[in-house]
Amino acid sequence: ANTIHALYAMHWHRGAHTVLHALWEDSVEAHGKFREFAWDKISQPAVRLAVASTLNRIKPQKSEYRQYIRAHKDDEHEFHRAQVVIALGLNGDPKDVDYLVSQVNQDNDYVVQSAITGLALMGTEPAKNALLKLEAEYRDGPRGQLIRSVLKRAYPADKPVDNSASS
Repeated sequence: ANTIHALYAMHWHRGAHTVLHALWEDSVEAHGKFREFAWDKISQPAVRLAVASTLNRIKPQKSEYRQYIRAHKDDEHEFHRAQVVIALGLNGDPKDVDYLVSQVNQDNDYVVQSAITGLALMGTEPAKNALLKLEAEYRDGPRGQLIRSVLKRAYPADKPVDNSASS
């Protein structure tokens, strides 16, 4: 999954697009073109989520990637949910703030940390306000300390917040 996410750094290169689309399509043609790929692993949700997240960052107007990501919001596997919250944070849609907040309130530390990061990645006023409320709720514990640290980095006073997505 991390390798797939790393392909985003090469999103300007047509070859990266070709590989990502082949991974997403998971078709007989793609299997023939990229025989050396471990297609049994690529078809698993962890990798498919990474592919959908990466393609969503490249082509955010294409909703099939977001639909796939959102379809995994309630997965039992913590790694899948962690990928979902990061992907939704990168997507920046204020509609996802409530879901990310719900994941910050979970018991699984990995999902909680990822959801806090997702809210930071969003860079919007609704996400910032959600983090401020969460910080007040968890102020005296390690979760509050983490939220304060993330708030300082993601929303410093001199950094403008994206108000175009807030509604």
